[in-house]
Amino acid sequence: MASFILTGAFFAACGKTSESFEDGPENKSKSLNSEEKFKVAENQLNPKNASELIDEVSNSLPETVAIVNGINISNWRVKKSLNRLKGLAGHTKKTLNKGQIQNSINKILDIEIMREVAIQKGQELKIDVSDIEIDKRLTQLKSRHSSDEEFFKELSKSGNTLERIKKEIKRDIMIFKLIKTDIHNKIKISDQQAQDYYEKNKDIFKNSERVRASHILTQVTSDMNDSDKKNAKKKMEDVLQKAKAGEDFAELAKKYSEGPSASRGGDLNYIEKGQMVKNFEDVVFKLKVGEISGIVETQFGYHIIKVFDKKEASGFRPFNEVKKRIVNNLKKKEAEKRTKSYIDMIMKEADIKRLI
Repeated sequence: MASFILTGAFFAACGKTSESFEDGPENKSKSLNSEEKFKVAENQLNPKNASELIDEVSNSLPETVAIVNGINISNWRVKKSLNRLKGLAGHTKKTLNKGQIQNSINKILDIEIMREVAIQKGQELKIDVSDIEIDKRLTQLKSRHSSDEEFFKELSKSGNTLERIKKEIKRDIMIFKLIKTDIHNKIKISDQQAQDYYEKNKDIFKNSERVRASHILTQVTSDMNDSDKKNAKKKMEDVLQKAKAGEDFAELAKKYSEGPSASRGGDLNYIEKGQMVKNFEDVVFKLKVGEISGIVETQFGYHIIKVFDKKEASGFRPFNEVKKRIVNNLKKKEAEKRTKSYIDMIMKEADIKRLI
């Protein structure tokens, strides 16, 4: 889960878009064609018309939508984003106009440019991603489906290939490693800084009610389609049946969980209120010792939770007990500050040409 959080923070921290340049002659006609279609859409709010318009705009995109330091960025991710937008318009009867379609394209292109800049920076720093790391992540993706056959069927249906998926996995891992290497690992928090924070914020370290819990997680990411999410939930329903039938929870977590706690049998240690996302917290504090939850959905995916112990509120937690948590929090806050500056720096260093 940490990799998704860190990588997401990398893009979320950027408040600027890249500098625009004039289109090259080979792409000028197609991008102008796209702009004309946006103008046609200005007063079209009917979902059917919006879907047709999105198709027209998608088909009019040039093969190369941007160039970063001489490396072409293809249109496939922009098209994929537009396809999801079209699905939203069709399923929810959501109305769309020119501005919303334009914003969707601009946002996805901004992210793709940042991804490419980050990848090139990672390559410059000789950051390596092994086949073992790629295969491990690929295995996690496959586990969301009932079988390898089902996985490859969905892959084909979405217009993806195994080679492309592996390439995207490699890029994501490299970006995570770049953030960790060039930002996170360079931050040092002293014992004195941690002690000062503890003394100034002692009230937040009151021994509040705590529960010791474990969980099994199937991750759900923003790029998953409805079928992927359905398969992920079906997988968790099967795991829940095994857990309710009395199978060892820790062993199930080691086998099926996609969270960082999987190697510990899903153990999250003691949890206080405010540490976890609301949907998770609302459930975990209501469970009795030994009780297993149903499937709990959060922004990270689907969880099955089991509570092993509960402690009532009393006094203050000693500094040594919370020191690691304080250091991690201070490091996270500092990393968020540095990430914005880091993105600005590597974007300014890059030669970026937007072609749409």
